[in-house]
Amino acid sequence: MSLKKFTLLELLIVIAIIAILASLLLPSLYKARKLSKRAVCMSNLKQCYMSTVSYAKDNNNRLVPSEGVHEFQNAAWIGKTFINNMEKYLGSWEVTDCPNWTQTSKANGMSSEYNGVYMIGYVYIGGIKTNELIGGGQNWDAADTLMDDANLVIWADRIQQAADWKGIYPHSEKGLIRGPKGAGINPAQNGSDGGNQASLNGSVHWVNQKNMTGQKGNSYVSITYFWELPN
Repeated sequence: MSLKKFTLLELLIVIAIIAILASLLLPSLYKARKLSKRAVCMSNLKQCYMSTVSYAKDNNNRLVPSEGVHEFQNAAWIGKTFINNMEKYLGSWEVTDCPNWTQTSKANGMSSEYNGVYMIGYVYIGGIKTNELIGGGQNWDAADTLMDDANLVIWADRIQQAADWKGIYPHSEKGLIRGPKGAGINPAQNGSDGGNQASLNGSVHWVNQKNMTGQKGNSYVSITYFWELPN
């Protein structure tokens, strides 16, 4: 019995159909993957929030200080004091990175001790001395205790601009991307979709980049971080 052979025309039709189906399905699959990573990011920030609150309840309702040695202030760098205080509450440092994070961090082993601090993939903005921060961005109020304004943000995605380093946008159409240098640059104009943030009231939610403002975040060099301030 002879087998029927495909003609060139039939083969081209099959290839065209496969290409059409792929073009229809891939965007949906990509969107589902992006939303899935956002959900994991929210889960990580919820764990960071719960760990911070657990520490505070064991320490007279005071949030863990963010500074490292020499009282160095940076929202995205943690010192030995923070590490020693929070390690048992966090369980794993992996929750301090967004699932899109590919840059230096303590969790992925790419960050070694630098001047007494380690980098993380989120920003911890509770227990920080904001009056010591310098550079571009607004002044802002940080939560120091569980009794402070419940709408204050204490953890957020690390969306960053600096004069001397490329921007960092963890959530974009392509996952984490690097933007241009410049403290005054708006990440929304360079592909940043936004990020998740956790407030003192336990709310963990997504914020579009256009609704965020840049805040001062470092007492050593000029770095601006972005999140939505409470009304």
